Amino acid sequence: MASVPCPPGCNNPNYHLHTAPSDPAYFLLEDSYTSTPDLSIYRANCYICTDPEFAQMGMPLCKPCLACKTGHVPADDGECDDCGADQYEAHMALGDASPYAIGDKP
Repeated sequence: MASVPCPPGCNNPNYHLHTAPSDPAYFLLEDSYTSTPDLSIYRANCYICTDPEFAQMGMPLCKPCLACKTGHVPADDGECDDCGADQYEAHMALGDASPYAIGDKP
């Protein structure tokens, strides 16, 4: 991945990972499709929560736990950081009441 220096005001500890125009995924930063982070579960030690490019690219973001309701579930994981609940099992237990489409594995 090509990278550019972190812009002024950026607090991203992974600043060296910011994409440059030569990156094949750069076009995702240029369209109007974005994701909205859930600030109620923000974690300063989570690389997805702290990198604004995930939201700019419209990538899946971290979400609240289906089991404990307030826990942090990283977008690239299926287990709550707080209570340890497996989100697929919690989703299946909720059935039609789940906020995710049946069959989606978070």
